[in-house]
Amino acid sequence: MSILVLAEHDNVALKPATQHTITAGSKISEKGGNLEVHVLVIGEDAQGVAQASARVAGVNMVFLADAPHFGAQTAEAVCAQVRQLRSEKMCFLASLHGWMSSKSLGSSMC
Repeated sequence: MSILVLAEHDNVALKPATQHTITAGSKISEKGGNLEVHVLVIGEDAQGVAQASARVAGVNMVFLADAPHFGAQTAEAVCAQVRQLRSEKMCFLASLHGWMSSKSLGSSMC
């Protein structure tokens, strides 16, 4: 099982808050059974963001969903990708994007 961190970015650069969230996921992992920390990057032409995510300490795996229709990173697109990964735990950034994604995921998984 794993902890999934949803990367927040602008399709070019990883936002610093994502690194903090990965660190939080790593700490949860240490206390909760050494789960792997996975990062999901959703966007358009976001390969550089995925590569930057892979370089962050504590990341075991990066998933990239890269397509023109992911460029806006809508909550619906994020939810569809997250459901496919079936992670045990999720860490969201303390941002509007993280809040909207967590809210959409919570309501669609009930």
